[in-house]
Amino acid sequence: MKGQLKQASQLQVYLDQLHGPGAATDILGNTTADEDGAFEIALPATPAAGVYRLRIGARKVPIVLDGTESSVKIGGDLDGLQRYDYSVTGSGSSVSFQNL
Repeated sequence: MKGQLKQASQLQVYLDQLHGPGAATDILGNTTADEDGAFEIALPATPAAGVYRLRIGARKVPIVLDGTESSVKIGGDLDGLQRYDYSVTGSGSSVSFQNL
């Protein structure tokens, strides 16, 4: 999982696995974005099919995976995240969710 977001310089980035409403989440990885807002979270294995959340500072991005993704990239502007105004490549399910 990697990406670059304008206005995300030096912010903490987390990837959480969601388990349903009211259920606890699992943090799968985290990193700090560099001065250009670029980040990469290395995962030990390909995540299973499911719903995930990328947290950048106080912003959140839903990520839907079908379990076959080898590389997912997020791009855009930190302020656009709450309006689903960002790009996703490598996850057709996330793109479909974003376009609902």
